[in-house]
Amino acid sequence: MTIGILGGGQLGYMLALAGYPLGLHFRFLDPSPEAPVGRIATRITAPFNDDSALKKFAAGLELVTYEFENVPVETARFLAERVPVLPPPAALEAAQDRLNEKRLFQKLGIAIAEFAEVADREALDDAVKQIGLPAILKTCRMGYDGKGQWILRSAEDVSRARNELPEANTPDVICARAPRSFHARTERSGRARADGRNRRLSARGKSPSRGNPAVVPGAGAAA
Repeated sequence: MTIGILGGGQLGYMLALAGYPLGLHFRFLDPSPEAPVGRIATRITAPFNDDSALKKFAAGLELVTYEFENVPVETARFLAERVPVLPPPAALEAAQDRLNEKRLFQKLGIAIAEFAEVADREALDDAVKQIGLPAILKTCRMGYDGKGQWILRSAEDVSRARNELPEANTPDVICARAPRSFHARTERSGRARADGRNRRLSARGKSPSRGNPAVVPGAGAAA
């Protein structure tokens, strides 16, 4: 079985290393000629919106998945017309916007930490009053490994974050509460089969990082 992966960074690299012992083969597509997966797998170097390269990439694949969630949804939809894409493009689209994702979780009855939309700088103070401190402010789109995120523990943190927010009135950030009383977080995982059947895996507790309590939501809640 040959699996296509959009994105050829370190996550894709590790995914391939985990898959080889299972007898899987991989083909990657990444815009960067320096993407590290080129050392261990076939890599097509092309923009994500290059239709010709996407057709070449898809030929002979059993399915396509993503290395990370910020690949273009249009690319996933284009490929889904030619080969199974998992998770499906609709799931990718929801995961790319944290506010939409949280609203979807609410609709599905999934427990999440309390949150408030922050439409602009002026709205931040009202959101903090609603949520309380400590809290974490995140961009709705992009942002990873601490980028596009502000830990709010004090009025000084709020002031600093306000000054770093874009001046334009772009409703692209949210403020999510991290309860003060947590001591561990619970990760709930699930697995969706290609035939649409779902399976919930067992939960497990993990200790939060020391000195960074505002990042981790209360047990049983998704951040």
